[in-house]
Amino acid sequence: MKTPVRKFREVNPANNVSPQLESIVMKALSKSNEERFQSAKELANALLHKEEIEVIADVPAKDSHGASQSAKHAAIVAAFSLLLALIFVLFLNR
Repeated sequence: MKTPVRKFREVNPANNVSPQLESIVMKALSKSNEERFQSAKELANALLHKEEIEVIADVPAKDSHGASQSAKHAAIVAAFSLLLALIFVLFLNR
């Protein structure tokens, strides 16, 4: 993916995703290896303790997409994030 990922609040300001969860998703989707979670365990710990996560500062999007494409992208990211969270939580409870 060549375009930057837009935050949930940019796509739909009325969403109810917490800023902490949004920060976790943005970190997981970062283009830079150094900025992403370095292991599944690190991601799972962030999800389990998301109340303690520092919220990423708002950065304006570099480009704009049509509303339908942005909404579809946000839905895909949210679904993927929830799936990852479930997998990692189940993995940690083994």
